[in-house]
Amino acid sequence: MSHVPCPSGRFPTRVEPRGGVLREGTVHSARVVTGLRLRPDDAEGARVDRDTGSGYWRDDDAGKRRGAKRPRRSSAANESLKRKTWDERMEERAKRKALIQTMKEIEDEKRREKEEERERIRLKRERKEANQKKQLMAKAQIVKNTSKIKKMNKKQLRSLRTADVS
Repeated sequence: MSHVPCPSGRFPTRVEPRGGVLREGTVHSARVVTGLRLRPDDAEGARVDRDTGSGYWRDDDAGKRRGAKRPRRSSAANESLKRKTWDERMEERAKRKALIQTMKEIEDEKRREKEEERERIRLKRERKEANQKKQLMAKAQIVKNTSKIKKMNKKQLRSLRTADVS
C-alpha cells in the first residue's frame, strides 16, 4: 500500500489499487480515499500523531516531506509576549538613567584625575629644569676675561658651556 499527500492538506490518505497490484510509485492506476487517518504502525509512508492528526507524510516516489510537525498551541507560549506595566517600564527607565549618571560621574572623575596628573608632571619638569640651572650656576666658573678663552686648548674649550647668568 502506498501513501500520497491529501488534496485538502489536513490528513494523509491511503491509495487503494483499482485493478491490479499497486506497485510503489504508480499512483495513476489507483483511487484516492480521503479522510482516513493512518495509524503510527503504518510505517511505510506517513507518520501521524494519533491525538491531534498533526504530523508529516512522505510521497514514496520522491521521498520528500509533504508537511511539517507542528507543536500544539498552548497558552504558555503567550505568557512571554505579555507587556510590562507602566510602573515596571518607569522603574527600568529610572534604573537606566541612574546607571548613565553613574557612568558619567566615573568618566568625569577619571578625566579630572588625568588632568591633575598631567599638571603635576608639568610642574615637576619645570622644577627640575630650574634646579639644574641653579646647580650649574653654583658649580660653574664664570669667565669674565675673554682673553683666557683664547689661550685655552681644544680639550678645555670642549668643556665650556654658555649659560644665561641673569
